[in-house]
Amino acid sequence: MALPAVLGLPTRQIRECYAGAMRLAAALLASLAAIATAACAGSTTGARDPTTIANPTRPPVASATATNTDLPASPTPSATATPAASPCAPRPPRAAGDTTASLSSGGLTRTYIVHVPPPYDGTRPVPLVLVFHGYALDAQYMVEYTQFDAVADAAGFITVYPNGAGTPQGWNTRDGPEQPNDLTFVRDLLAALESQLCIDPARVFAAGYSNGGGMVQRLACDMPEPFAAVGLVGAAYLPCPGQVPVVAFNGTADTFVPYEGVSSTDPAEAAPPVPTVIATWAAKLGCDPSPVISRPASDVQLSRFHGCPAGDSEAQLYTIIGGGHTWPGAAMIIDRLGTTSEQVHASLAMWAFFVAHPHR
Repeated sequence: MALPAVLGLPTRQIRECYAGAMRLAAALLASLAAIATAACAGSTTGARDPTTIANPTRPPVASATATNTDLPASPTPSATATPAASPCAPRPPRAAGDTTASLSSGGLTRTYIVHVPPPYDGTRPVPLVLVFHGYALDAQYMVEYTQFDAVADAAGFITVYPNGAGTPQGWNTRDGPEQPNDLTFVRDLLAALESQLCIDPARVFAAGYSNGGGMVQRLACDMPEPFAAVGLVGAAYLPCPGQVPVVAFNGTADTFVPYEGVSSTDPAEAAPPVPTVIATWAAKLGCDPSPVISRPASDVQLSRFHGCPAGDSEAQLYTIIGGGHTWPGAAMIIDRLGTTSEQVHASLAMWAFFVAHPHR
């Protein structure tokens, strides 16, 4: 089956909220109480990429509300605490909230959004999560779509949303030589962030959606050293197995990254089946070949690959039964991208996974 090269992004609707901002805050704090304590204590692209989405229309900015607060159990943090990182050298003060910044990389000016949580004081190292947008989307879209900042504020970590390059913006997931060198950009971005912010080097993570998830997969394959763990949504499509713990979310009805994969003689269109991608990744980590499978919710199957040599590596796959090319628990419905699960919140589940898998 061949994937369409470019699909139009439909008109979006704001999902009817289950509660107001106070309910979200309460739910996040309840879900993340143990996680926040642990975190604080430790302290090509190309037209034929299978994740392309064209001509997006920005959704209205959503208030800090959740689509679902009735979440299944998330992976529990590791019982072995990570030693606290050494205090940082003095850093410039940074107020809580969002800042748009830029840097020069590979002859281009690249931009990104930094979100600093209220507890940040510039002296105690805190975790960092890079969040990569999909093709033809942008950093601000991911801020609104994933609601990662609400999780960051509850748990006390920094989120950074890089912007891709090109028109439309995207990521060089296939390492095309005619495209910007996004590995270099990420290296430059991390260096800039580490010089400006008090970041715990044992707790640097990356998350991505669609083409941005493909970029995260490439980072895990070709530049794994800075990252303790990664998360993918609608993005387990590259044949390279990553070298760090991974948690992935894929819908069985995803038409952009089909769960059963895509057979093609053209490498730019081919994609392995999603379970094969994660099983191969688990094998690269040395995990047991057979996952432990559970059903934490009616539309969610969780496959967990254990038994990895280091004891703290792991690969997980959340299979969303009937799910589309969407971020589970997202703030907005994107109609033609399929069903959005309300039984799991990908941002919350990712953070729980990240807390459990710091660099040792």
